[in-house]
Amino acid sequence: HNCSLFRGRRAVSLTCVRAMVKKGDVRLPTGQSQYMVVGRYVPNAKYTADSAQCKVYRMKLFAKNKVVARSRFWYFMGRLCRVKKANGQIISVNQMYDKNPEVVKNFGFWFRYESRTGTHNAYKEFRAMKLTDAVNMLYQDMAGRSRAKANAIQILKTAELEAKECKRPIVKQFHSSKIKFPLPHRVIKTPKEFKTTFKASRPNTYF
Repeated sequence: HNCSLFRGRRAVSLTCVRAMVKKGDVRLPTGQSQYMVVGRYVPNAKYTADSAQCKVYRMKLFAKNKVVARSRFWYFMGRLCRVKKANGQIISVNQMYDKNPEVVKNFGFWFRYESRTGTHNAYKEFRAMKLTDAVNMLYQDMAGRSRAKANAIQILKTAELEAKECKRPIVKQFHSSKIKFPLPHRVIKTPKEFKTTFKASRPNTYF
């Protein structure tokens, strides 16, 4: 039914509204994931499979999805060994996951980024449960502090650090065995049988 929905002088068709709702429901994956991409130069009459030109390369990348991971792979391959998408092939693309995603860890990042003045090398540390969470924190931190876009950041190396290897105070402050977190405002959960819309006395949330 192509009915019209009138609001003042504007008429919006219901089919357009439904199309907008369906289009808005499509959600792309947010955040970065880690992928392992394996590729090489395609063997031909000039370069056989045993030649050095057709050597297989394996690369670990951070991307939103597999399509972006493949694109980043060709971007770095073109810079490393002059192999492009037209004369190369991707053997496999696999997503990588953390072995212990329920344990908090310290991560160090060595990366290069381009600012409005030039190219800079940098090192940062983050504390997270997964490597991909730490990468998301890195992108957010660089966007807020340095106004660096995601496509301008190249992560060179990542490492899981021990407590004695950390350098940044924002990470080292959590390594104390006597660390305490104050709870200034606590809301006690009321059992369902005692819940009411109105209370005679105001609840106390400070202890």
